[in-house]
Amino acid sequence: MDVRWREGVVTAGRMYLYALLMHAGVSIVHTATASSLLQAPRAALAFAVIAASIPVYVAAGFLPGLPRRIFSVLPLFVWFGGPLVHAVVAAFTLPSTADLATSACGLLLAVASVRAVGVMGPERGVGGFSFRLAAFAGLTLVVVPVGLLAAILAVSFIKLNLETRGYLRVRVDGLYSVERVFRAEGREVRLVGMVHMGDAAFFRDLARSFDTSDTIVLEELVRAPRDDGPWRASAQQEQAAAFGLHDQGSFFLGELQRAVRRHADLDAGDLDPRTLEALAGASPESGADSIRMLAELLAPDAASADIVHHDALTRRNAHLLEHLDTALQDFSVVIVPWGAAHMPAFDAAVRERGFVPDGEVVRRVFAWSSFG
Repeated sequence: MDVRWREGVVTAGRMYLYALLMHAGVSIVHTATASSLLQAPRAALAFAVIAASIPVYVAAGFLPGLPRRIFSVLPLFVWFGGPLVHAVVAAFTLPSTADLATSACGLLLAVASVRAVGVMGPERGVGGFSFRLAAFAGLTLVVVPVGLLAAILAVSFIKLNLETRGYLRVRVDGLYSVERVFRAEGREVRLVGMVHMGDAAFFRDLARSFDTSDTIVLEELVRAPRDDGPWRASAQQEQAAAFGLHDQGSFFLGELQRAVRRHADLDAGDLDPRTLEALAGASPESGADSIRMLAELLAPDAASADIVHHDALTRRNAHLLEHLDTALQDFSVVIVPWGAAHMPAFDAAVRERGFVPDGEVVRRVFAWSSFG
């Protein structure tokens, strides 16, 4: 390969580096300022970098014109390293912090790579075709994604457990819900970390355990204005049906006979429209940080994101606790089957009211094999 060809290959590589550098810089500014003007350029640069990483990685294995120690590493960071950094940081902090951490890592790596390529030049640090490196490049395109997927799933499971304080648990055979029992002065409070869709057996078991005398069930689900039905019921029915599961609203609550049912959630008219959008987009197992992330994605600015988060969690939690205090005056057993994202706040509030833990029940919501 002549020097002119080598120079052309390295020039193309440098353009890839500059795109990576620009994306990292724009991402940092966009995350820090929440400017809507930078959203489209950031997305376009991300698409360009991700798409270009495929030919760059292949070229690093087959073409002798690229510095392999640089261009065989950068695409792996773009595809796998960046998302893994984001998943790990997001498990313990806010999504915006994870964005900054990932962008900062990308920026440092891009700057170091630009400097290294500038020093190396097209004549140094490259050799002829390497069958070993080409084979390694092909193998990693298969093996690394599998390993990364396993790592991201593990981090996600840890994050779910931390966000819900153990009210949802992931096991090898499926997703499990935890019910914790609290007692004080002859009263009983049962907090159930709910997933709003699951196997029929899960909802039947809950219904049987709830349906006792002198018991009240404080129901979740935002209701539509001037409508007795839950605002999110139809959407959840469609989601459940798509996965071959049952939804909470139409299956579980309808089976109660002896226990008293009381709607203890806010109405849609009480919430900001941006909050309704976030709730409509929330997944059945969303935790508090996940709802915060949806708020940041949907809201045009930080102030609006705070409103969404306050509506979706803080206000709804406070409304439920008012119903809880009232119910404890009239019933011996109060059951709160709400989404697991609410459980950490309810758990703390119940303990503050003098209730002490007295056991827990673990139920399988669905098996992984039940999907479809």
